[in-house]
Amino acid sequence: MKNNANKIPNKSWEKTKVQYLVRHKSGRYYARTFSNNKEVWKTLRTEHFSVAKARLAEFLREQREKQSATANHSSGQDDVRSGACDSSAKPSRRRDD
Repeated sequence: MKNNANKIPNKSWEKTKVQYLVRHKSGRYYARTFSNNKEVWKTLRTEHFSVAKARLAEFLREQREKQSATANHSSGQDDVRSGACDSSAKPSRRRDD
């Protein structure tokens, strides 16, 4: 029987100093975050750390905007805050006889 204690595990992902930013063994950077209790991964399509940080910031901003829009829409506050009114909708008319 072989001794597996000396084996180094084959890691595919490497942590970085930046939160939500991980590096694949291929050298590519990925964003890893959570939205609506689900894990969301997105490739940042670069092997350069500084470019990855900039793209990560943009991705996180978009994710937060989506999350706040979803929260506002579900609570019904989106229409009130944006002043949106569907003027093409016909008013309901009730006949009282």
